Amino acid sequence: MTGSKEAFSELDSNMTDTMKFSDGSRVAIRGRGTIIFRCQNGEHHVLMDVYYIPQLCSSIVSIGQLDECGCEVLIESGILKIQDRERRLLVKVEQLVCLAAWHTEEPWLWHAWFGHLSFDALGRLEKMDEAVEAIKKFKARVEAESDKKLRVLRTNHSGEFTSVEFAAYYVGQGVV
Repeated sequence: MTGSKEAFSELDSNMTDTMKFSDGSRVAIRGRGTIIFRCQNGEHHVLMDVYYIPQLCSSIVSIGQLDECGCEVLIESGILKIQDRERRLLVKVEQLVCLAAWHTEEPWLWHAWFGHLSFDALGRLEKMDEAVEAIKKFKARVEAESDKKLRVLRTNHSGEFTSVEFAAYYVGQGVV
């Protein structure tokens, strides 16, 4: 998907829809078409069924769509390689960075701040943060009501209690 109308070699502007990102935001799709790009080896390749989304500040290539087209995507030792069906190299990126646009919207800022973590994982982090705060409040209430200090915490290992913040808090409190 791209926000650059000029990138298309052909564009069907009659195809319209909306797309929902995993952070809950929605954008308008204003067309679908074909983009021709030149590879490092000089060959030209085609990306088909690319969405035109005027709100995007840069192009985003879907790993899932590449897979559907028979491409191979490999990340090894910090190098990203994308190969076509015939295993010819299409793209090689040696310094991995987020391939998404730089945005000022809060979800994208959090995405960058957390090392380009997926939006699903960011959502889980938000839930974990809520769990940490709830457990801190629960601990304080139980200790106040019982006049005893919590020394051991047992969990179901579901992930809410494995954050760095949670571990640091309980180590500081003397809880194992």
